[in-house]
Amino acid sequence: MKKEDIITQWSSAVDSGSFLTAKHDPTGLAIGWSSLTADSGQILMLHDAYTAFCSLLKQRELEPLKRSDFKAIVAPLIRSEYDVALRNDLVVDGRQGVRGWKNVKLLQTGPN
Repeated sequence: MKKEDIITQWSSAVDSGSFLTAKHDPTGLAIGWSSLTADSGQILMLHDAYTAFCSLLKQRELEPLKRSDFKAIVAPLIRSEYDVALRNDLVVDGRQGVRGWKNVKLLQTGPN
């Protein structure tokens, strides 16, 4: 599934009210998306990606998105764009079972 297809589905979900509130906007996903890049050997932890995304939503005065909804939207996008799946078995700083993506990096967490 391509990024544009998922954003279209997200727009439809916003219109129908199925899992996002009216204050959520597909451009928020594009903002978060522009902060990611492929980078061999890097690990993007789900927690860090979610925290950065919520920070961006807050800066734009949008309501926070539930972590489960974020994961449901972003995991297929990252898989499509970077050909990596969300993993539950990563080791980060000696901690095992960390959820995240290998070979994906968060470029920035501040305003664009």
